[in-house]
Amino acid sequence: MEAGEDGSELIGQLAALMEQLTRGGGLEGIPQELVEAQRADRRRQKEIEDRRVAEAASAAANAPPERVWLDAVMPSISCLSCIDEMLHTGEDLCPRCRREGRTGGGDLPLVVKVAVLYQAADWNRRETISRILETDVDVDQVSAQDGDGRTALMVAASSGSLDACRELIRRGASARAMDAEGLTPLLHACWGRSPGCVKELLESAGADPNQADFCGETPVMVAARLGDVESLNLLISHGCDLSLRDENDWDALGKAKARGGGDRG
Repeated sequence: MEAGEDGSELIGQLAALMEQLTRGGGLEGIPQELVEAQRADRRRQKEIEDRRVAEAASAAANAPPERVWLDAVMPSISCLSCIDEMLHTGEDLCPRCRREGRTGGGDLPLVVKVAVLYQAADWNRRETISRILETDVDVDQVSAQDGDGRTALMVAASSGSLDACRELIRRGASARAMDAEGLTPLLHACWGRSPGCVKELLESAGADPNQADFCGETPVMVAARLGDVESLNLLISHGCDLSLRDENDWDALGKAKARGGGDRG
């Protein structure tokens, strides 16, 4: 028998034991069927473990970006059920933790609170946003887990989360904040094709319709390029400066309006 034939530690140990028994004259006491059964069982266990590891790696690689902030701070979260409860119902604690008399979301580490705030903005959870902002979280706090330097308002605008946008704006979120690329919440709303958020940012947050990113692109350029006629009309009605546009942008504007059936005011 070859020791460690299938690469497992158990087979090596079995080989060592058999060698010892051979020296003591007791080899005939170990049935060959038992040896083969142990080998087969260990192979099955190893195959199951390898499959589990491969499935976990595949799931992580293909996971939707929905929980990116929560995943990043998972080691700091004591009860994921509480986080889910907060996101879905606005409650601080899951039923089990309430029964056990545990403290609520207000006692979470700041990094977790901000992660929950971002997730709530992405999922349009107004009640959760309200609960989190009642603690010591700044409405414009930038998450260390967000590599683009976005605020929660930018996340909500990009996702088209209108209720979240309204709550964040009501709580004083800045419409002039810029991320690492110079994008404002309004630009994020335009890139997300979210005319509802565009309207809210222009009318309730006083967003500047002409504020460009670091590449010089303005909201109206983005909306024209994406063919978002509703957002275009909102921007135009709020005094966006069309003189900032080049010839290609004018062509895009004309095509967008043609697709949208003309100027809808």
